[in-house]
Amino acid sequence: KPAADDDEDQPMKTAIPFRAGDRVRVKEGNFENQEGEVDLVDEANGRVTVIINIFGRSVPMELDHWQVEAI
Repeated sequence: KPAADDDEDQPMKTAIPFRAGDRVRVKEGNFENQEGEVDLVDEANGRVTVIINIFGRSVPMELDHWQVEAI
């Protein structure tokens, strides 16, 4: 078994500087410059779910943590 697989039971966690309820702005991607509220932080996968208001509807968007910035 390759050594690279040895950390399977110890998932790498990404330190994400956001918490649920934080206001953020999307820095890049289809929703660039949209603002929303952090709903969920997934440090195991380095992703953040942000609730963005699109056409009057609240839509949860799962984004990579580097795609958003605090506002």
